[in-house]
Amino acid sequence: MTCPSCKREIKIVAKGYCRACYERFHKTGTTEYQRKGKRTPCHIKDCENDAITKGLCDKHRKRLERHGHTEDTRPDSWGSVEKHPLLHSWRWMQRYSGMHDICPQWEDDFLQFALDVGDKPSSKHKFYRADDTKPHGPGNFVWKLSVTERVEGEDDRTFKNRRAKVYRAVRKEAHTGYDLKKNYSLTLAEYDALLQKQGGCCAICEKDETMKIKGKVIRLSVDHCHETGKVRGLLCTRCNTGLGNFSDDIDRLKQAIDYLGK
Repeated sequence: MTCPSCKREIKIVAKGYCRACYERFHKTGTTEYQRKGKRTPCHIKDCENDAITKGLCDKHRKRLERHGHTEDTRPDSWGSVEKHPLLHSWRWMQRYSGMHDICPQWEDDFLQFALDVGDKPSSKHKFYRADDTKPHGPGNFVWKLSVTERVEGEDDRTFKNRRAKVYRAVRKEAHTGYDLKKNYSLTLAEYDALLQKQGGCCAICEKDETMKIKGKVIRLSVDHCHETGKVRGLLCTRCNTGLGNFSDDIDRLKQAIDYLGK
């Protein structure tokens, strides 16, 4: 049969369209072809979210399913706590309560939390503590926007890579701690203590690191046993590479010393 959209003699799968045209219609609300990776905004006026089905973003799709319209639900017609716009922020705070403390007023009382926090500035704002050393509470919260926003026409992969680079630059110390914990089970505080114990220099040559990346001297490398995973010390790039080239083989290192002695 002939697809009424692309005019091809092809199998019709749903709503009179071929598979390609139907999938475009299901996602964007139109059968017109769009370049791969192109951002399709939600059809609702002033909405900046991406469309995921029939030209609607996930937020407006859910409104249409629950209420039969895409208009914002008024506070006096919530009907239940489940429809409150701050519920997601409160549940997020509770989910990660093991990583930070919550004041007693907010721990089990969502309505008190909503009363203290007030209205969310926008759908893109996220809830954080103003002071990370204190628990979540009425005087210790702040709404923040993401440090990166998607550029029009930017595909997902490019945006995620750019966002990751920005976050690493902004929270450099935190990401350094994540990498140390993931690769060596070593905290940033333990790394700094080991560095101070070595006098801030390489454990072998007792010299400072000289290797530069993008014009900046890098940190000393963490030397560890590849069999047990135990951290042995901090080495400069030259010494760390040298041990690696000798496969941490003591006999080969002794043979190399004998060779140089001759």
